[in-house]
Formats: sequence, structure tokens, C-alpha cells
Amino acid sequence: MSDLHKILTKALNDPTYAAALKADPEDAMRQVGVEPTPEKVAVLSQTVDSIGNANDFFGGPKPY
Repeated sequence: MSDLHKILTKALNDPTYAAALKADPEDAMRQVGVEPTPEKVAVLSQTVDSIGNANDFFGGPKPY
């Protein structure tokens, strides 16, 4: 399982983790064993925003 897959799977299944991911992505990454780098944090932030936008568009609940 890729690092991104671990993070997103946990975020989609655990609302508390999803909120933590939005609030402090570096700490949330460490919680699942992923060492944060500036590049990973930047891409993850864009990904989380994109998921939120997709949920808004399709009318689903936000995972965070």
C-alpha cells in the first residue's frame, strides 16, 4: 500500500483522523508511519482540497 493510500484510506474511514489531517498534516502523516516532507505535505494538501471539492460537487459528506 502506498503512503498516499494509507493516509487517504484512514481519512475516509476515520472522521477524527480526517480532521487532524486537515489541521496538522505533518502530525497526521506521522500517525500512520509516513515521514512528512515539504513535497508530500504540499501534494497531500492539494489532494485533501480536491477530495473536499469533489464531495461538494457530488453532494456527498465531507470526510473531514
